[in-house]
Amino acid sequence: MVTATIPLTSALMDNISESKLESLDPSDVEGFLTDNLQYRMTLMDDTEVGNGDVPSLKISIVSAEVALPLSVEEMPVWGDMIGHMDVSTGR
Repeated sequence: MVTATIPLTSALMDNISESKLESLDPSDVEGFLTDNLQYRMTLMDDTEVGNGDVPSLKISIVSAEVALPLSVEEMPVWGDMIGHMDVSTGR
């Protein structure tokens, strides 16, 4: 099993500043991502791979509250992950 995380917060904030997204409220973000999020899978040589060729692939959108550190010597404190939507449906 391989897992990875791709942060979306920065891109979502850009869309808020461009008035394309109302807020980071889950109801706003879920609708926005349903309409706008796209992905593709490729091999190392950029050959596209269809979703049907990787039936075990799962892509989920999750969020967590993060408390920023008070100093550079500290790490952020992450809250529990909250699942919002599964997008691995062949878009």
